Amino acid sequence: MGITPARGQYRKLAELLREAIERGDYPRGSALPSEERLSEQYSLSRPVVNRALAILRANGLVRVERGRGTFVNDIPRINRNAVERQKRIARETGRGAFDAELTQMGLTPRSEPFHVGPAPIPAPAAEILGVETDTEVFARRRHMFANDVPVQLASSYVPNDLAERADLTGDTGAGGLYSRLADIGHGPERFRERVTVRPANEDEVAFLRGELDQPVYEVIRTAFDGEGRPVEVNILIMPVHQWSLTYEWDAE
Repeated sequence: MGITPARGQYRKLAELLREAIERGDYPRGSALPSEERLSEQYSLSRPVVNRALAILRANGLVRVERGRGTFVNDIPRINRNAVERQKRIARETGRGAFDAELTQMGLTPRSEPFHVGPAPIPAPAAEILGVETDTEVFARRRHMFANDVPVQLASSYVPNDLAERADLTGDTGAGGLYSRLADIGHGPERFRERVTVRPANEDEVAFLRGELDQPVYEVIRTAFDGEGRPVEVNILIMPVHQWSLTYEWDAE
């Protein structure tokens, strides 16, 4: 089956594949035909097929696994609402904002700490906390999953004195790290986020099961206590195709 005219061929192919995915022709987690097969099936060049698949990736419908092919995403795109997720009620009814927002979507959240304890602090977090880059500070680094799909790398850096007082080395319990900081009088009262998009590095690709240089969001969130002290810097790495970021504020 061919696609004409030449102009906009990749957009038309992307639309046909999107419709096939939505009909269930390609169920969640299944592989799409190879670029070579799609090229033959639709009488299109490989570059045109590649551009069509790039549109599906950008829309969160498919993912590319290096050396394996293109797959329909196992889960829907996750919407991260930066305002709603930090409300105290979300923390108090679950084990943290990540759990609350995924549960609301009908997904099963899972968090696997892979480092808890002193760690060299990277430059962006060091500047915020007022220490030298690579200074050893308390860190909680976690692999985050939705329905067993890797969706996020989260690295929290907390001033050593607060981490010791809040006893963050073990299970942080109901409400997570922020509730434990609140227990010692340094609960977050204000947040600031900086969002950039950059290529994933090798370590991130290895966990996220993507391809080298795939775009990821890097969200650097700083939590401040009531006196304006930064009490945590959380660096989040999230594949662009798996997430949308929502921000809202009142008009002045």
